[in-house]
Amino acid sequence: MSRPEHSGPPELFYNETEAGKYNKNTHILEIQSEMTDRAIDLLELPDGFRGYILDIGCGSGISGEVLTEREHDWIGIDVAESMLRLAVTDRQVEGDLIHRDAGHGMPFRAGVFDGAISISAIQWLCHANATNEKPRKRLVRFFQSLYGSMTRGSKAVFQYYPESDAQADLIKGAALKAGFAGGTVVDFPDSPRKKKFYLVLNTGGTQSLPRALNEGDEQDEDVDQCDFIGSRTFEIGNRKRKIVKGSKDYIQAKKERMRRQGKEVREDIDDDSSIQTHSNHSSSNSSLSSSTFGMEAGKDAAARACALKHIKNGSRIGVGSGSTVKYFVNYLKEKVEAGELKDIECVPTSFLTRKWLLDANLPTKTPDTLSSLDVCVDGADEVDSSLNCIKGGGGCLTQEKIVQASAVKFYIIADSTKQANFLGERWTTIPLEMVPFGYVPAINRIHKELGGRCELRMAHKKCGPVITDNNGYIVDWHFPQSYCNKEHDWKKTNDILINIPGVVETGLFLNVADEVFFATNEGTVNHISK
Repeated sequence: MSRPEHSGPPELFYNETEAGKYNKNTHILEIQSEMTDRAIDLLELPDGFRGYILDIGCGSGISGEVLTEREHDWIGIDVAESMLRLAVTDRQVEGDLIHRDAGHGMPFRAGVFDGAISISAIQWLCHANATNEKPRKRLVRFFQSLYGSMTRGSKAVFQYYPESDAQADLIKGAALKAGFAGGTVVDFPDSPRKKKFYLVLNTGGTQSLPRALNEGDEQDEDVDQCDFIGSRTFEIGNRKRKIVKGSKDYIQAKKERMRRQGKEVREDIDDDSSIQTHSNHSSSNSSLSSSTFGMEAGKDAAARACALKHIKNGSRIGVGSGSTVKYFVNYLKEKVEAGELKDIECVPTSFLTRKWLLDANLPTKTPDTLSSLDVCVDGADEVDSSLNCIKGGGGCLTQEKIVQASAVKFYIIADSTKQANFLGERWTTIPLEMVPFGYVPAINRIHKELGGRCELRMAHKKCGPVITDNNGYIVDWHFPQSYCNKEHDWKKTNDILINIPGVVETGLFLNVADEVFFATNEGTVNHISK
């Protein structure tokens, strides 16, 4: 039997006819659901944790339905428009769907997903469908962008059917180059009918692979470990029973999920059968894996270390964006309420940061009313050994740069995954804010003068592009691979970019940081200063 990926690109193979056949094949539905359940188990999410999961190659939504039944929120991405149409019209899935070729990279900001799964999709990237397509480059671009969009300590699980050892090595090699560690779990290795391959990748350093399934369900040694040093364990609870679609329990569960999403739902008629409308698994304070907990403790410690060293009574503070900065705001609130920190004033760099400050009852100003600052504290997407930074993963780069330029001192607090020897070692894009009217000419000129590839960043849960607080667009410039070295002149690159009409600001923060506080997986802090 020929493999479908040999027939051409998936968007052509899965036309309306083939997509319809696939979606109605009961055998496929059963197998896909079982493999999705297994992939979710291999993510090893803590019991009771409601994750935000990326479904790569989501197709008609079969795997998405399993994610919903397992009470996870999810986004699906697929290149076959006919399959996505069935997910919306036939299955009416609850996840958000994106029409996109995974080989072009993932269009998400840093640290969005608690996990990623892919069922029978990754092998499609191993085939070139045009003369300018290089499978290895497409795979590396995909894995690099996926790595950046996942929380540290999370996992990505790919069920696939390797055509050969060479193909499996190609896929694993691209994943390792992007920063992942992991290997292949082979379930039922001695059964030709039940044998399944799962590539299990993690972002939290080297870890032991999950146990493979066997006919006797005993510990299986048939695992292909790419990079293994230590081990990690989780307390995984029993999987919930599967609810029959269309049943009373299914409808009640669906209504409950819609309530949590803020949608209007008809009241339950039978109060006895109603489901609790509150849960403890949608907060960022939910149960976390041990490595994630360590990193979160490290972020808190980094924020405190920076504040203890540099924030005094009467400080005028620029407050940046990002998850680590939230800990900084919490620390300021704690000290102000305790009377240990007085007369501070804060200028936020974004709408969200402003909300954090107001919620914490901290004195909040604007650059109009407080234009001279003592310090600015912000996060970063990548920091090199000279303290040059790439920022703007959250789309706030222009306001961040304005506030930073208003401060006497600039301090970075970030987790250790953002530390690099040179810019481009781990982060492969430069965010650019552009005027909507001129973004296309600006992109064309960047391609002509600098090369690389530009992508307009699309919004999540909104049709259309990301809109900044300044009503601009965010364009992510995937700079050429040749830039990724210590010798590259980023100042010259920044000068070229900023002088292109339509480009408002770049995410390059060069020679401005005075000190960086890095959070580690062990919950400790490393700091580097000029």
